[in-house]
Amino acid sequence: MKAFVTYLKKESPAMQLASGSTGWIELPNGQRWNPGHMYKFNTKQPRCPWWRRLMGLVRG
Repeated sequence: MKAFVTYLKKESPAMQLASGSTGWIELPNGQRWNPGHMYKFNTKQPRCPWWRRLMGLVRG
């Protein structure tokens, strides 16, 4: 019995995004956009309460 691999004609291409494996999407105007990028790095640190900022207390 032959191994099933010998019956394959050509190797299937690996599944990839249209822009490669980076997760960037190319928009119709040519710009690139990574939907997860802005959520990972653009978050602000939570602010202290106003009364703590007013008194100058250090966050503990």
